[in-house]
Amino acid sequence: MEKTVLRRDIHMVKEFLTLEEMATFFQIRARLLQADLNRDLSGYEYKRLYDRASKVLLVAVERELARKGLA
Repeated sequence: MEKTVLRRDIHMVKEFLTLEEMATFFQIRARLLQADLNRDLSGYEYKRLYDRASKVLLVAVERELARKGLA
């Protein structure tokens, strides 16, 4: 489920992301996918990475809302 949520979220906000944010997001997402295949992360580490990916998207949305004066 989490992979689907991240995939949906990135499509909703990709136009607001800087190149650096997009690179960071996809690096984290790649690590999460790798962890799913290898089962090499603990639940805590997996959640921490997932939260970092979500935070990248949240920061981009907050910045865009502030730019539009909606925050």
